[in-house]
Amino acid sequence: MSSPSPTVTVLMVLDLAQRVGDEALTRIRHDLLPWIRHLDGFRGARWLVSDDRGTGVVLVEFGSPEAAAGLVTQAAAQRREPARSWNVALVVLLDEAGVVGAPPDLPRPRRGSRQQTSQLDA
Repeated sequence: MSSPSPTVTVLMVLDLAQRVGDEALTRIRHDLLPWIRHLDGFRGARWLVSDDRGTGVVLVEFGSPEAAAGLVTQAAAQRREPARSWNVALVVLLDEAGVVGAPPDLPRPRRGSRQQTSQLDA
């Protein structure tokens, strides 16, 4: 049985033009994200936006380093266009450093009991 190929992630940070309101979000949803979905090796993506709608973050997962590098190359080649509703501020190929899971449920102290604490020697 072969092991699954590793997932390679690309981080894209986007500057969104707040002057145009939600136009930047609409353009990204209708233009950028569908284009990314059709790239060879695409596995999935997560799209995040700041509360003030000034920054967007796209985490894109690919099945190979070559496929991910293709997006990095194409995104890095984008010229900054002040008139555009969004621009690529940063694009980086990331290696997985680990996975953090949810902590296990810890027993809660009983009501009225004191918790013991320890101090580390300085």
